[in-house]
Amino acid sequence: MMKRLLTLAAVVMTAAVNWAQTTFPVTLDIADEASFAKWTVIDANATTSANTWGYSNSEALYPQDKKAAANDWLISPSVHLEAGKYEVSGYVIQRSTFSSDKQSFQFTYGNAPTVEAQTNVFVTEKAYQSKLYKATTGAIIVSAAGDYHFAIHLTSTGYQGDCGFQKFVINKVAPVPAQVSDLAVAVGEKGALQATLTWTNPTKDSDGNDLAKFSGVKLKRGTTDLGTVAGAKGEVMTYVDKGISNPGKYTYTVVAYNEDGDATTGAPTVTSGWVGIDTPKPVSDLAATADGDKVTLTFTAPTESENGGYVDFENVTYRITRDSEVLNEAFTGTTYQNVVPKLGNYTYGVQAQYSTKRAATQTVKIRAGEGFPVPYSETFDQAAS
Repeated sequence: MMKRLLTLAAVVMTAAVNWAQTTFPVTLDIADEASFAKWTVIDANATTSANTWGYSNSEALYPQDKKAAANDWLISPSVHLEAGKYEVSGYVIQRSTFSSDKQSFQFTYGNAPTVEAQTNVFVTEKAYQSKLYKATTGAIIVSAAGDYHFAIHLTSTGYQGDCGFQKFVINKVAPVPAQVSDLAVAVGEKGALQATLTWTNPTKDSDGNDLAKFSGVKLKRGTTDLGTVAGAKGEVMTYVDKGISNPGKYTYTVVAYNEDGDATTGAPTVTSGWVGIDTPKPVSDLAATADGDKVTLTFTAPTESENGGYVDFENVTYRITRDSEVLNEAFTGTTYQNVVPKLGNYTYGVQAQYSTKRAATQTVKIRAGEGFPVPYSETFDQAAS
């Protein structure tokens, strides 16, 4: 049966231990015996171990049990909390000269100083070894205003040294804005190196309440900071990014913020289409026919770009080559004729181009040229005797 260690002073002062503080941080400490008397000690394994929490020199101390594991609770006086998010730090020390010794414990909270009420765990330590008091911090979200108790539940195995506890410190986490919504991006018209972002500023905070304070948003293009944009909550916003140097697709991140910090849920991102001039796709259906020394090339002009970006297909030109010779740097039709100098095998290339962008060259091979006249005579006058 659990043994509850409550002093008469704690019972008499029940009405005084409700720490209805509204100024944060709130500290629930054990500065002296009088303050320790306001805490509730529950020895949940009293039948197997007489050891439990007691007061010692401005701290609560659990003296090690050399055989049995601990199952001992130290529960704070109540503190009034409104709905919201809080960070709670507990200060624990491991008192042992053996480096292998370690403490196991949890921090919990609930609406009563009982084991049954301490159902909310916000810190779990299974191998705590700090030889100095330090903050071990967890976050909690209180869904309803009320009086709450915080506890350390020690569960260390036997022979792990003494464990000391000093205090809980509770800080209210000021709500930050929720994230923006309706984030979208449009690329610049006709291959302009710019992108236009639109979004709607939040009207709620991170707790789901009406947003009281709002400063604006922070913008990023990839890993590049673009600065901040001020605005009102709920306002539909527009930002034109004119600082793009090279064509490509870009991912933007927009994070709402106020004086208390940045929105903490997943930051919305959006990836643009192709910004800037794109490359036309190669020509298709390239064919060559020969009529003596006359070669005719035909092909189908591209109607799409490589990345879905802007190309003015009315102004696409074609670079025509025969073997290594450039025949035309900027041909504008889809039928090209050429006269070859002599009978032979030739390779023609057609490369679509727009602005400074060039598609992959498409090639076709053909044999063309005038043959020798008939009848043909050879005297071999130059033959060696």
